[in-house]
Amino acid sequence: MTGYVFRPFDTSHLSLIEKWLNAPHVRKWWGDPGREFEQIKGHLTRSWMECVIVELSGEPFAYIQTYDLDSDPEREWKELPQGARGLDLFIGEAALIGLGHGTAMLRSFSDSLLSRAGVLSVWSDPDPANDASIGAFAAAGFDDMGLREMPWGTVRLMCKAGISSIV
Repeated sequence: MTGYVFRPFDTSHLSLIEKWLNAPHVRKWWGDPGREFEQIKGHLTRSWMECVIVELSGEPFAYIQTYDLDSDPEREWKELPQGARGLDLFIGEAALIGLGHGTAMLRSFSDSLLSRAGVLSVWSDPDPANDASIGAFAAAGFDDMGLREMPWGTVRLMCKAGISSIV
């Protein structure tokens, strides 16, 4: 699948993000829509965050946020190596789930990140019960780095870049 356009997220997308966060298929994995909306809105002012709306055939259907883990003041993933980027995403349009878009856009976006100077690895932390997300990450070239305990709960740590272990 091709044809994804990654557009910078801005205030004009806030109502769309709010709608998507309230959709049952997003809420199931992202939690409280109000809290998540405020966090995403706050990302607009964080220089170390990059947020995008993903379009297919000119229509927005997904959200991705990536962040420079070296610059994150909270740096929850302290054991990760320098040059690491975090990545979170969801498909907002329920009709486009299960069609391979998650894998395809993950592959395209993560490859783009890895082509940037200084980016050595891309990491994500899906819920261990989210088989569809874990499968999409694996099919997009991410390695399963095992379970980790984080302040927000247990996650399955996924990495793309050929790193086979964490210090």
